Amino acid sequence: MKYQYNNLVLKVLHCYYEKGLTQQEIAGKFNISRIKVSRMISKAIADKIVQIKINIPAGSTSEIEKRLEESYGLSEAVVVNTSQVNLIAELGKAAAEYLMSRLQGNETIGITWGRFISASINALQPMNFPDVRIVQMLGGLGDPASDIHGTELVIRMAGILKAKARPLNSPGIVKSKEIRQALMENLQISDTLKLAEKATFAIMGIGTYDKSASLLTESSIISGEEIKRLVRKGAVGNICLRAFDEYGNPVPDEIDERVVGLTYDHIKKIPRIIGVAGGREKHQAILAAIRGKWLNTIITDDQTAGFLIDNSLKS
Repeated sequence: MKYQYNNLVLKVLHCYYEKGLTQQEIAGKFNISRIKVSRMISKAIADKIVQIKINIPAGSTSEIEKRLEESYGLSEAVVVNTSQVNLIAELGKAAAEYLMSRLQGNETIGITWGRFISASINALQPMNFPDVRIVQMLGGLGDPASDIHGTELVIRMAGILKAKARPLNSPGIVKSKEIRQALMENLQISDTLKLAEKATFAIMGIGTYDKSASLLTESSIISGEEIKRLVRKGAVGNICLRAFDEYGNPVPDEIDERVVGLTYDHIKKIPRIIGVAGGREKHQAILAAIRGKWLNTIITDDQTAGFLIDNSLKS
């Protein structure tokens, strides 16, 4: 009797793993319940009668993604094999693929601004998501006609996905806290930011204060003197113009009182915070953002991922 039982198990396993029959089909074939089939399969795995091995293709980044996730407790990591020449475009493509594979059709997606976010939107495929809302998390920065301006990105992304656009009709940074307070009394602005706080996904670039910060100064967003002041305070990066130090701790500055956008506390409450960034010049800022839990999902390049893993071992 024992031999016959074992023989049945082997037949069930053969049908399931080699013939590709469903558990219901196997149950009908051998006149047993589907639950019994499921238990046989589960026990065979537990007893190592069945051992599943995934043959990872050459060039796959799945192992480094797994290590990155485990090193920092990330929800998910997407790592792209790329070069500095096409870094922004490749990361944008990876971000677009990631987003399209996760969308169910009723999400609120918060976005910021910048080249990496623009590349992500450029790589999206046209879809029909009328119940998805695209909301601006930070007021407009730089030239309103620029293709990396936050309002332009919200409208463009909503157009591609046939979703609802919620632009934030305000500058991202103003001259005084009094002006900011006056703007926040505008219902359109305050309601848009309240919607952004409830985002399901947030897709954000990670800014720095080194030579790549020229985007901030060239666009007259903040001055060179303000950048120097932030660096003296220990700032290495920013998200939504909120500065943080090498450990990801917020770096308070009077600029905070002039920014029209989500705060650090608002950002941290968003369930899926996706950072899209890479390149050697952003290594320290990305590391700090992950350490400070400014994001829980990272889309980056393999060299940056290696840097992050190396530094997790030194922590």
